[in-house]
Amino acid sequence: MALIIVGVVLIVVAAILYFVSRSNARLAMAAGSTEVSTIGDLRKLYQKVAGVLLSALWVAALNLIRIVTVFIAGVYRPDLFNALHEDVWAILLTGSMVVFAVVWVRWVSGTPKPAIPQG
Repeated sequence: MALIIVGVVLIVVAAILYFVSRSNARLAMAAGSTEVSTIGDLRKLYQKVAGVLLSALWVAALNLIRIVTVFIAGVYRPDLFNALHEDVWAILLTGSMVVFAVVWVRWVSGTPKPAIPQG
């Protein structure tokens, strides 16, 4: 239950930051401001906060799944417990965070997705 509450709070904070950055951008454009650095700074802040919040939620969700699977393995297949706990989930958590970091960096830098070759 606590995980759900934390997740909802983090999503609300990210949404507030997103809408604040969008409204500030609209106000600056309406005022005829050519100073984009403030808007860009807010966008960067939003992307950083969103990356931190989403990665925290992702790790918490994966950790919950890890705990359940390791518990079930400990109850029904004790011979698999150490392998799951020390090897499989360590690789899955580390690999998923590497993938998450790469996706986040591509999103922040604005790098487009690679084209899929046709034919």
